[in-house]
Amino acid sequence: MNNTNSRKRLLDNKWLNEKEQKQQIPPKLQTIPKKFNPEQWSSKNYSLFRKIKDLGLGSYGEVFLSENIKTRERVALKRVRMTGESEGFPLTAIREIKLLQMLDHQNVVKLKEVVTNDSKKTEGKGSVFMVFEYVEHDLAGLIDLPNVRKFTLPQIKCYIKQLLEGLHFCHSKNVLHRDIKGANLLVSKKGVLKIADFGLARIARDKGLTDRVVTLWYRSPELLLGSSSYDSSVDMWSVGCVLAELLLRKPLLPGKKEYEQLELIWSLCGTPDQNNWDGAKKLRYFQKFKPKKSYPRVVREKFQHFGKEVVDLLDNLLSLDPTKRMTAHQTLDHEFFWTDPMPACPSSLPNYPDTHELDSKKRREALHQVNNTNNNNNNKYRKKPRKNNEQPYFLHRKCGRRPNGKSHHFIKTQQFNLNQKNNNNINLHHQKNQNQNYRHINHQIFNNNTNTKINQLHSHNFKHNQNPNLNKNIQFNHNNHNHNQKQYFHNKNQFKKDIHF
Repeated sequence: MNNTNSRKRLLDNKWLNEKEQKQQIPPKLQTIPKKFNPEQWSSKNYSLFRKIKDLGLGSYGEVFLSENIKTRERVALKRVRMTGESEGFPLTAIREIKLLQMLDHQNVVKLKEVVTNDSKKTEGKGSVFMVFEYVEHDLAGLIDLPNVRKFTLPQIKCYIKQLLEGLHFCHSKNVLHRDIKGANLLVSKKGVLKIADFGLARIARDKGLTDRVVTLWYRSPELLLGSSSYDSSVDMWSVGCVLAELLLRKPLLPGKKEYEQLELIWSLCGTPDQNNWDGAKKLRYFQKFKPKKSYPRVVREKFQHFGKEVVDLLDNLLSLDPTKRMTAHQTLDHEFFWTDPMPACPSSLPNYPDTHELDSKKRREALHQVNNTNNNNNNKYRKKPRKNNEQPYFLHRKCGRRPNGKSHHFIKTQQFNLNQKNNNNINLHHQKNQNQNYRHINHQIFNNNTNTKINQLHSHNFKHNQNPNLNKNIQFNHNNHNHNQKQYFHNKNQFKKDIHF
């Protein structure tokens, strides 16, 4: 396929049209009053829906699968978390509803309507629910599926391409998502990826933004260092983390605290300096979280076996300097999407059972519980090591009952068994000494007899030629010598048997 023609067709799409980017930016949502009546969006009541199961937790509310009683259509209901009646309707929910009404794109989850619960009912009375289209999977659940070994490169390209198309549409509307992660990227059975959970989304502005956004594992270094003036580059860092997670089948930077997350970033992307990120020293938390030592940048080395296009894309998305990261528009034009193997068609992707992040958490918790049970059973029958010269516990008690309910008779019985064992050890040691003495005596007898016979041979050697009977005597002495030698080895073998016994 000709790369030039392919890119031209891509640029002709409506979500990449420059005229779309110059549309009027919606007004700031902070001006919406808190005393807001959600019923102006509501055309139905919550009683029309039947809850099936929980799906997960959003940024500001719980999500569960429901079914419309009349139409049998399955939807995802997100209950808006009410912080208090005095504060009115949550501003974050107002912002999310307004943004979702504005973002009508195939790769952004669709908000169908808003429903309220009957205040006369006790369960969830006065609650407000956002009704979304139901999508069967999310990327976090697919990554943790035990029967999925790995994703193919065309499949990964298909997912990331759809993510970038949806993000580019949001960024063209001047909307920052600020919570891109696998759990917020839904995948339908037809292979279509949809960006969900706009609870942290905001209209971009030059300054005054909070840095307490984005899940920790996908948070960019400028946010961790306290930047309040950022742009769409924070979403692009998260895209790089998601791409690496799809390739590795595990999180790229799983830190537990902010300082640990920064150390993981430094160890992968290198220590910030004048060459790779000159503006880092100006951020308010840099002196607090500055690197403890100098790290080299190893992004290319870590992913070199995935191909040069993958390495080049990740090296750009995981740039420490946010001004050097590519935008979603630029990333869609990267060689990664225009070289073989090409991105797969969404309809050709494999079908998976319905799974979400909550299902993955339940599987991990069940596995963790099974492992703990096995460890407890093993420790139950494991003998605790006894310290040097430490006696058993029952020898320290003179009378009464042990804490585990054993009687004084049990203690005496155990003490008797211990004494019996000690007596057996003493007898065995005595028997060993006897065998050693027996061996020493036999060895002396053998040496004495041998020396005696040899001396006799030497003393009568001069008579060898004169006395014909001397040959018989010498032969007799040699026979006695061999007999004594056999007797010695017999005693030696008998000693070994005694020792083993």
